[in-house]
Amino acid sequence: DQQRANRITSLVRSCEELSPSERAHLLDHACSGDEELRQEVESHLEQGSAKTKSYIHCTDLEKILPTHYKLIKLIGTGGMAEVYLAQDSRLNRLVAIKFLNEAFRRDAERMRRFSHEARSASALNHPNIITIYDIGESEGVQFIVTEYVDGETLGSRIKREPIPIPETVDFAIQIASALHEAHQAGIIHRDLKPDNLMLRRDGSIKVMDFGLAKGSINSLAQGVDLEGRTMEALNTSPGLILGTPQYMSPEQTRALTLDGRTDIFSLGCVIFEMLTGKMAFTGESTIDVIAAIIGKEPLQLKDHLADPPSELVRIIDKTLR
Repeated sequence: DQQRANRITSLVRSCEELSPSERAHLLDHACSGDEELRQEVESHLEQGSAKTKSYIHCTDLEKILPTHYKLIKLIGTGGMAEVYLAQDSRLNRLVAIKFLNEAFRRDAERMRRFSHEARSASALNHPNIITIYDIGESEGVQFIVTEYVDGETLGSRIKREPIPIPETVDFAIQIASALHEAHQAGIIHRDLKPDNLMLRRDGSIKVMDFGLAKGSINSLAQGVDLEGRTMEALNTSPGLILGTPQYMSPEQTRALTLDGRTDIFSLGCVIFEMLTGKMAFTGESTIDVIAAIIGKEPLQLKDHLADPPSELVRIIDKTLR
């Protein structure tokens, strides 16, 4: 109720200026016999501390950016980078700025791959591919400035519920169109998955994260992430595996030479997951998933979707062949 909310607010404000020992002493007395009240107050205090740290971190990063960029908030983190929403005062628009994580800034290969993402994507001009505005480096920190996509990842949408057939077909057409543009330019994505696809509020799709786009290095099966994140190499001999196991083509898992068909295979996995909420290839471990991709047939759409259109079944079967 309002009285309890006021009580929590009052205690939070009282605790903010106290040392940890003084804060504990105050809460011992003020929340005696009401452990739930104490937990709520401490939760608010922790959230406030996290916001302060985030603000300080934003301030530090902002110092290395051109002055017309103003960081607003952290909007995403990944294995290699963190992404902030920012304001570009020069052109009066919102942008997203991706910074290479501090732990990777001394790694020449990761820095090369980070800048490679910007160069790969900036060479493409397509409504379903993220637009690169700028790239820079200052004090050893690399950053990429892109358009800000107001929406959610396709992965987040799928987690709520499977996507109806008409929407799935629409999304698949948009993704395929973007891949066609990339392949025409000689660029292979190699890490197509729902979490690398942004769904805008108007229903359009943006393909993101070209950081693993094909360069001069083929893959070697090293460094497997059991949680399904993008795999990284544990060393550089003689290459590295790049991709996410559940969406990788058989030739990608086996370190064979890749062409655009590897992205088409990944697209088939994404379409299947959009329709069913399930992955086309499953297993108890990453090794099991890879074994299924190499040696087993994918799950059948008809077993997970009532009366699927025959043409849609044909298309998915063809992409996963």
